[in-house]
Amino acid sequence: MLEPAAPDAQVEMRARLRGELQAAGFEVIVVTLSSSEDPRATGEKRARELQATAVLYVTQPSSRTESSTAASRGEVWIADRQLRRSFVLQFDPERKDEERSYAGVAVHAVELLKANLAELSIAAEEESAAVAPSPAQPIASPAPAPRESADAGGQRVGIGLSLHAGVAVLQGFQGLGPIWTPMLRLGASLPARWFGDGHFSLDVLAQGAFYGGEARVEGREGAALVRQSSAALELWARFAPTEVAQPLLTVSVGAYRAQIEGEATDVSRERSADTWSLSNGVGAGLWMQPAANLAVVAQGEVLVVWEKTELRVADQYVGTAGWPMLLLSLGVAGVF
Repeated sequence: MLEPAAPDAQVEMRARLRGELQAAGFEVIVVTLSSSEDPRATGEKRARELQATAVLYVTQPSSRTESSTAASRGEVWIADRQLRRSFVLQFDPERKDEERSYAGVAVHAVELLKANLAELSIAAEEESAAVAPSPAQPIASPAPAPRESADAGGQRVGIGLSLHAGVAVLQGFQGLGPIWTPMLRLGASLPARWFGDGHFSLDVLAQGAFYGGEARVEGREGAALVRQSSAALELWARFAPTEVAQPLLTVSVGAYRAQIEGEATDVSRERSADTWSLSNGVGAGLWMQPAANLAVVAQGEVLVVWEKTELRVADQYVGTAGWPMLLLSLGVAGVF
């Protein structure tokens, strides 16, 4: 249902329509129009994005045959996208007959949509019967709402899940070289329509990177092998969620682990350590979703630990773990 940004004389008619549609089991998605937008063009565009059954909007009549020009009069436009038909219902609350009242027109609009759905159901049954005879099926009642789904750009009517698998490179800047590590993520995507204009959506993800390679740092009298792993809770903001290519910004909070094993010419001086610290990160990336259930995600993030770990070989400083780090990842996500 299209509605203007500012309230006008037709606000009661729209409220009646929303109430009758919801009572009949339809899900009503409200799209706000600016004064400069064309209702027909905007309605068709958003209906394709949201996979809507029909588009409704209330407007002043294009012409008047009555002598009165009361501001409360108007027309309800109904564009049925499945049958490719349009209907116009006029209302005039000043008239005494029920057919032109707010309530009467709202009920009539809902009955039209229900009749159209029934017609589609009958046509589908006749087509399937012509291909292969089958037992008669009862006419389906109107669906309570369009099926929750994702379009090619990833915008969902309901909450979706995603499972990511990929690889990451963890690069230190104070003595530690790059290491490769597997990475897994499990995420929940919040619907873009929760945020009004649908220009972005939010994802909440649990991330883990572990069982990767090891970095080696050397000193005059030995060396240290460093294994690193992390787990984090991430928040992603994806922009243009209806597009195939979606830029994203990320923030995270989690835990960082460094496992250090010392190597020395004097075996008695070899030491091992295992340190933990909380970590924070900020980053950016790109979500590419060429199909409804498949996405490829590339992301880069700068991580900083709360307590850094200094690496020393025989009292010689050779590097610092976790202060800061660059985490680069590439993965494939299944979207459900």
